[in-house]
Amino acid sequence: GPEYRVHRSTVEVSAEGRTRVAVALERYTDLPSQGWISGDTHIHLPRDQVDEAAVQIQAAAEDVHVGIILQMGNISGVHFSQPAFGELGRYEEDGYVIVSGQEDPRTGHRGHTMHFNLDRPIHQTPSSYFLYHEVFEESQRQGGVSGYAHLAPWFNPRRGLALDVPFALVDFLEVLQYGRLNTDIWYDFLNLGFRLVPAAGSDYPYLDLPGAVRQYVKIEGPATPEAWFEAFKAGRTYVTNGPFVELSVGDRSMGEEMEVEAGTRVEVVAEARLNPDVDRLDRLELVVLGEVVATEPARGRDRITLRTQVTVSESLWLAARAYGAQESRDGMTVAHTTPVYVVVDSIPTWNADAVTQLVARYQGELREMMETPIDPEEDLETWETRELLLAHWEHQRELLRERVEEAHGRLQSILIRAGR
Repeated sequence: GPEYRVHRSTVEVSAEGRTRVAVALERYTDLPSQGWISGDTHIHLPRDQVDEAAVQIQAAAEDVHVGIILQMGNISGVHFSQPAFGELGRYEEDGYVIVSGQEDPRTGHRGHTMHFNLDRPIHQTPSSYFLYHEVFEESQRQGGVSGYAHLAPWFNPRRGLALDVPFALVDFLEVLQYGRLNTDIWYDFLNLGFRLVPAAGSDYPYLDLPGAVRQYVKIEGPATPEAWFEAFKAGRTYVTNGPFVELSVGDRSMGEEMEVEAGTRVEVVAEARLNPDVDRLDRLELVVLGEVVATEPARGRDRITLRTQVTVSESLWLAARAYGAQESRDGMTVAHTTPVYVVVDSIPTWNADAVTQLVARYQGELREMMETPIDPEEDLETWETRELLLAHWEHQRELLRERVEEAHGRLQSILIRAGR
């Protein structure tokens, strides 16, 4: 993991026998001692029993303290079944725990969803599979944490988000995956005034190794799974595949809100570190309402601090992101914090200048979801889902129509309230 330095040494192995080598790994930093606990929110591995050491050790070996093992569903059934959920589904050794969750429902027509910290799994029947809101609502009743996977251009998540976010059902978006930070959709909803937490998931074994991307969550007190999920949902977190970041606005930190009067100048401090064995640190950026307003170059340093003041004339959100030297279409070294929300006169932290365009965009996504014929080839397990998708979508589309109209109206109300 990125908290450890790379060890290099030369070893001689004789032809007569074995050579035993003991290596004491050197830390670059010790984040758990500072309250930052790592997690990978998207791992698929089957478990026949809860205390499956072969599964737990795959996360622990990569220094992932919370590995969320997802039961994966489709309209036909489930894969990567988990033996239990809730406390009964957790297995911990030496401070490394695996917990059960689900990636379900998931369709190519309206996106893949993920649900954590459930007491029991929630799998819809084919006749209600496209009614995602029923799963989100049941997750809320169970005290779960719910969101959308794959913010990359796969599986049409914009459609599902356009329908579920306006009803306050979505807690997080998976923005970091396979070496890419995908912020476009996330920034859209932040700029509409919705507060969504960033998530990072490896999607092992499909895309990457466990911990290749990860989530650091700040916990006060004992590092229990309950505390981890509570802090994650509250936004005390950042995503990364290398850099470590901190952000404070005045006396507030990631995920928190502060109220100020118009014209107030707030002090912003962001910090970034990057283990030089992972990559060379390049820069640290401050993002306000989706735009970079300040940059601190690394200039060969592995630790940098950005200090600035921002004059707050209207409600806004601020976040920090850090980059390493690797930054290409094939992948990047990057980290991104949850925003701090600064509120003026109780107005939501939307981007008023962008609201008109964004509302039109997501109202268009609602229309597209309802009008576009279902394409079974967009699903991953087409061989088992094709006939069910074709058989059930038309009826469920009609069941969704009233809810789609209400979501359209809720988006329209943002325009009205923003005076646009």
